[in-house]
Amino acid sequence: MANTIRKLEQAAGEKGGQKAAGEGGIIIGKKKGEAAPQSRTDIIKLRSAIQTLCQSCNPLGRCLEYVHEDLEAMAKELEQWKALRRRKMAELAEEEAKTEASLFGLQQELAMAEQDVADKRAQIRFFKASVVKNDGAVEKLLASGQRRVRGGPRADIPDLCANSPFVPKFSRVLWAKR
Repeated sequence: MANTIRKLEQAAGEKGGQKAAGEGGIIIGKKKGEAAPQSRTDIIKLRSAIQTLCQSCNPLGRCLEYVHEDLEAMAKELEQWKALRRRKMAELAEEEAKTEASLFGLQQELAMAEQDVADKRAQIRFFKASVVKNDGAVEKLLASGQRRVRGGPRADIPDLCANSPFVPKFSRVLWAKR
């Protein structure tokens, strides 16, 4: 086997010039010990393999030709989407500003209504305190009026207090017991 390799290298060196030992390469030509019909079948197989390879690579080559066009189209579409996004973001900001402006008046109105409610509640608490205070004063007056009248309670006082919403229930009960 080593002898065959040396012979092939020497034959290649004679045909294509001198090559350094150990360099390899494709040797095209007839081999000395090989018959012609076998090399012819090898050539036919090689041709059919190359033909199949070319038929498979041609569609790929065509696709690669259109890659740059596709990339340009995709870049343009990306720019369109970015422009649309910028436009919609501007519209959104404008609508948010309009909403805030329209809500500002409503928020002020709400704050005023809440302040009015708080004022009314304070007024109600004040009037309730006044009613309780006045109820105590009425009780004192009624008690002092009974002491002045020695003949018993005045007949007209219970009738006045019975239907009054300002006289507490316990005062009505006192008058009813007497």
